[in-house]
Amino acid sequence: MTTTRCAIIGCDVGKDEIAVFENDTGNAFTLPNEPQALACFARSLDPCALVICEATGGYETALLEAVATAGRAAHRTDARKSLPPRRRG
Repeated sequence: MTTTRCAIIGCDVGKDEIAVFENDTGNAFTLPNEPQALACFARSLDPCALVICEATGGYETALLEAVATAGRAAHRTDARKSLPPRRRG
């Protein structure tokens, strides 16, 4: 049985730009948070890639729309629910 490893693409979304990290290559770069740039980025992704971003008050909307239009998977996460609890002490 062959297993295909799919890239997980982490996106830190800001009002003007998006910081991107690709776990399979270790590449990190920024993109303008503009529909045309995001559409080009989304189309360049491997079909089995998963894009993960944090909810940022709506600034993530253009990214999620571009990824969906390109037929790639995306997940918007709530950081309060996905981060491990902080240690006290």
